[in-house]
Amino acid sequence: MCGICGRYNFSSREPVAAGLLQAMCSRLAHRGPDGEGHWQQGPAGLGHRRLVVIDPATGDQPLYSEDGSIVLVANGEIYNYRELNSALQARGHQLATASDCEPIIHLYEEVGLEFVHRLRGMFALALFDRARGRLILARDRLGKKPLHYYLGQGGIAFASELYALCADPEVPREVNAEALCHYLAHLYVPQPLSMLEGVGRVPPGHLLVCEREGPRLVRYWQPRYQPKDTRPRAEQVDELECLLTEAVRLRLRSDVPLGAFLSGGLDSALVTAFMVREAGEVRTFTLGFTEEGFNELEDARATAQALGTKHAEMVVEPDAAGCLPALVRRFGEPFADASALPTYYLAQFARREVTVALCGDGGDENFAGYERYRQFMRRWAEGKPYVWEAVARLAPPVGHFYSLPRRARRRWAISRLAPEQAYAYLVQYMPRELQRMLCSRWFLERTSHLEPGLAVRHAFAGVDSDSLLDRALGADVATYLPDDLLVKMDITSMAWGLESRSPLLDQEVVEFAARLPAAAKWDGHHGKVILRELAARLLPGEVLRRPKHGFSVPVDAWLRGPLAGMARDLVVGGLSGRGYFREGALERLLAWQKRSPGYGDLVWGLMVLELWHREILDA
Repeated sequence: MCGICGRYNFSSREPVAAGLLQAMCSRLAHRGPDGEGHWQQGPAGLGHRRLVVIDPATGDQPLYSEDGSIVLVANGEIYNYRELNSALQARGHQLATASDCEPIIHLYEEVGLEFVHRLRGMFALALFDRARGRLILARDRLGKKPLHYYLGQGGIAFASELYALCADPEVPREVNAEALCHYLAHLYVPQPLSMLEGVGRVPPGHLLVCEREGPRLVRYWQPRYQPKDTRPRAEQVDELECLLTEAVRLRLRSDVPLGAFLSGGLDSALVTAFMVREAGEVRTFTLGFTEEGFNELEDARATAQALGTKHAEMVVEPDAAGCLPALVRRFGEPFADASALPTYYLAQFARREVTVALCGDGGDENFAGYERYRQFMRRWAEGKPYVWEAVARLAPPVGHFYSLPRRARRRWAISRLAPEQAYAYLVQYMPRELQRMLCSRWFLERTSHLEPGLAVRHAFAGVDSDSLLDRALGADVATYLPDDLLVKMDITSMAWGLESRSPLLDQEVVEFAARLPAAAKWDGHHGKVILRELAARLLPGEVLRRPKHGFSVPVDAWLRGPLAGMARDLVVGGLSGRGYFREGALERLLAWQKRSPGYGDLVWGLMVLELWHREILDA
């Protein structure tokens, strides 16, 4: 686990500027506090910051082929490296290290760009083939590890984080209006966009191949939802148990201490149960809040006692004013999932004892755990649009966006939309009609050709299944998962030099889940059907009966209390003067937020947007 960066002037052939790699690496030091390495020759240069997890003695990077013609820097973990190394040695390769990343080089020597299909893990890597003058940027199937890039005149610069990429003076500091439009809708920037004009991100499951002729993007993986698994449920549960056993076993490979993030929910409890079965004693870490209704400490404690883990917990009283600016710099662009703040504290807490932590990410998107799936499916299966039509027609069209009349009109509109449009609308915080209420004429004219939610809509429509549930899950796997949840976990954990691992996002588990029929995931009332059947074999009944909370945070309570002054300073005192919003619109938004709980996340997102301007653009 680490951070990578570099530059390749594939057209101009100019040498990489002196000091550039060091400048970029210095901004990635938190990701790799244990070492730094560089390679530079003429127009190409690669940089690496290392967090020691596997092979402390010989695993420094860059790594090289036997003849030195191929150079590699990689961020992540290749979990099946032992099996790959054994096979490579049997075929005559000489391995210089016991690193989990060295097999990448030798696989590339054997099969070229097909090497990615042999890798089981999480990664973002840069491989330079000196003989061909070829730079390959690759990202893992689901997007667990980040990789930003900028294509400028004659070359490409790249880095694990946007803040490090900005150390290259060629990277522009201009806001991408398209990205901002989508950010307002979702409170994250959808890939491959970035908030900076001209900067992109290598999409999950893709290679970006840069040669003298120019760059080309190659997709190598996406989940397939057909054909369906028609075996009896008991056989499906047996296979899922085998897959998760192997996924956890592979993720227990480490030369440093490891543990688990444990909430009060099903997913992290299930992962921890497999860890205990495979490894014996396990360290677990839990975080809670003082606000009633947001504290999972008691539930997590009961799970830890039932599983016999060595448990540690902490209560958060967040200092948003103190740590939010640092978090914004780490993310490099606006990112407004408020649960990033407690995750940041949890990672700091766990890092005191371990260097690796397993987590339950991926259960909701693969096995239908979110409430919105129920809402969406019911609206299409048994919804009564005439009820919302009646309310919408009787109620006057006044009030703020989340008032009863406007909610009625939204539900009525959704019930009449095509499924992909309805789902894209359902997951937006500031859809187009709210942008029209709040945003300036200048911004609306500049983004008039855009459709917020388009990435979700395209992902939904692109799933190879007639099932609406499959399409909703596939849309989240392609958008919300890599653009929000995995970004959050990577940045907040690596801010403290902590590696997070997600067994439920093992590629074999994801592909198995995609092929399951809808009834194995959603029974008409509840999700995660097959996960619960598996969990019944490993967990006590009280864990299975708990209602789902999610890792939610009391944003509205914070904004009405200790963060009220900070919100006014950032949103009204700062963001309102940047030209994106109508005069007085953000004042009205804060007034609405005081009266209605529906606006807390949106106000938080605007606070983050202003902090991003101050920390990145204005710095």
